Amino acid sequence: MVTKTEEGNRHGAMQAKVISDMGHEYGAASRPFMKQILNEANEEFARTAAAQQLLLMNDAAGLQFFRTMMDLRPFYYDEMVRWLQGQFPEIRNADRQSMAKFLEGKIRESSQ
Repeated sequence: MVTKTEEGNRHGAMQAKVISDMGHEYGAASRPFMKQILNEANEEFARTAAAQQLLLMNDAAGLQFFRTMMDLRPFYYDEMVRWLQGQFPEIRNADRQSMAKFLEGKIRESSQ
C-alpha cells in the first residue's frame, strides 16, 4: 500500500511514481485515494505526489499542502516552488510573499 513505509524507501520515492501514474491514468476518479494518501502517508515524496495530483484537479487539499509546506519545511521551498512555477507560469518571478498570496487565492477559488 502506498501509505505504508517500506524498507529502503525512506522518503517514498517508489510510491510517488505509482501515485503520479495513478493520477494521470484515472484523473478525478483518483481524488479520494489521493486525499487518503495525503492524510495518511508518512513519506514526504508520497504526500507531495498526492498533493501535486490534487492540485492538478484544482482541489484545495493539494493547494493547502503546498502552502503549509512553504512555512513548515523551508528547505523544501525551492523544489516546491519550481514545480508550482511549472504549473502556473504567472508566478515564475514571484517572491515568497507573492507566492503565499497566490496560493491562498487559489485555495479560496478551488474545489473542496
